[in-house]
Amino acid sequence: MANQYMQEEDDAILKTYNRYPVVLDHGDGAYLYDPEGKKYLDFSAGYAVSSLGYNNKEFNDALKAQIDKMIHTSNLYYNTTCGKAGEDLKKITGMYKVFFTNSGGEAIEGAIKTARKYAYTKKTGRYEFIAMENSFHGRSMGAVALTGHKEYREPFEPVMPGVHFAIYNDLDSVKALVNDKTCAIILETIQGEGGINAATKEFMQGIRKICDENGILMICDEVQCGMGRSGAWFAWQQMGITPDIMTMAKAIGSGVPVGAFAMTKEVADNSLVPGDHGTTYGGNPLCCAAVSKTIEIFEKEHMLDHVNEIAPYLWHPVLKKTVLQMKQELKGRKDIVLFDLDGTITNSKEGITKCAQYALKAYGIDEPDADKLEFFIGPPLKNTFMEHYGMDEETAVAAVAKYRERYHPTGIFECSLFDGVEDALKSLKRKGYRIGLASSKPEESCRRILEHFHILSYFDEVVGATMDGRIDSKYEVLQETIKRMHIYDTTEAVLIGDTRFDVSGAKEAHMDCIGITYGFGTKEELQEAGAKAICDSIEEAAEYIERL
Repeated sequence: MANQYMQEEDDAILKTYNRYPVVLDHGDGAYLYDPEGKKYLDFSAGYAVSSLGYNNKEFNDALKAQIDKMIHTSNLYYNTTCGKAGEDLKKITGMYKVFFTNSGGEAIEGAIKTARKYAYTKKTGRYEFIAMENSFHGRSMGAVALTGHKEYREPFEPVMPGVHFAIYNDLDSVKALVNDKTCAIILETIQGEGGINAATKEFMQGIRKICDENGILMICDEVQCGMGRSGAWFAWQQMGITPDIMTMAKAIGSGVPVGAFAMTKEVADNSLVPGDHGTTYGGNPLCCAAVSKTIEIFEKEHMLDHVNEIAPYLWHPVLKKTVLQMKQELKGRKDIVLFDLDGTITNSKEGITKCAQYALKAYGIDEPDADKLEFFIGPPLKNTFMEHYGMDEETAVAAVAKYRERYHPTGIFECSLFDGVEDALKSLKRKGYRIGLASSKPEESCRRILEHFHILSYFDEVVGATMDGRIDSKYEVLQETIKRMHIYDTTEAVLIGDTRFDVSGAKEAHMDCIGITYGFGTKEELQEAGAKAICDSIEEAAEYIERL
């Protein structure tokens, strides 16, 4: 039954998430259940959303009652829940005005427009933003421009111009970026994707001072860290400052899609007016009922008091010691498995060698024996043309282009999966490992091959070389993989590969490599390169990882 649901999604839904092979059917409290009744403890609360847990009867009854009355109406009319929800948010934020959105990303977009409109109204000529390195503000075009992860921005460039990135908790780096075009400074009070980094009070107060002295707006993004998680309604409330604009979403609706941005009176009086901003669904009766009921339950059950009551236990010396012991015990455990592609997942000899023959022939080099061209498998193509055929860099680049002339329409699919690959991927995924692909083949080609063999869904991230040569070597690919998968401790990751290039690249990236012998490298070269272990099959490699 579960496979049926997964297949339906794979067939119908655009693949922008690499899902775990788990189908969820219902929840209760902190637990989720699959269609067969298997029970899972949800440590992520639906991406920091389900603030009341699952199946909260009081919350559900409130939404059912509102559904029977009205789910949606045009924003050209008043409704009975929007104003109350707005007042409830004003009460817990201390802000002057609220605008309801459908998500955190939309809240960020609204904050951007509000800041720009404020600068326009005030005739300051300001339009630039200062954001933070390692930040995350969303995936819409404005939000991604403010996000301090290059890998999120690069595929969609050019993004919104005029954004500069300072170092989080480094006030001097912020000051260095301030100029007469700076419109606003935006930051998460506690960074989420950046690694759960909390801003210091000194940093927050310093930014507030910079903003006050220079006529700049301060925007606090509390989409993820807000709604009681810090012991206050919103984390900035513990910093002795008040932002000019703030964003919120996720937990404010307990699972219903709702967000909001709020602002001070000064900003409200000098920014958005009718016609400047809008939303069809924002502020609808159902979502607003969810916001009000969430806040009501938080207050009734003294949620903030509870957070502050249990917080000291998390810092208790005994618990801290236990956590340190656990970390020591887990040191060296491999939770992230990275795979090479050619020679590890696919037997790509035919396609690669035929394309190499095709390219070499264009330069008057005839090599009929494909076995003699196996050295093209693994390392960057340009390097191979230069090393083995004495080409200069310009000629080698042209030879690579000739190679790809045949590869992209034909050679790419002249390959096959090695035995046991899909079963090994399925087993590792089922056991909770994060899986990535790290290949010196162009990333687009990697994805096409994985899609061709219907195994792309097993991978949390796919990283390959770039066509412009910026990312080329195995080490460069692994560095990019580390960034994208947010691998903060490389001892937690292991690479499975078949050549000395995989082993040496992994060593340079400070991670272990398991060499496999069924590919295109030899046992001797893998040993000499310093492989952590050498296995004769993908199943043996997966079993070895599980034993670590």
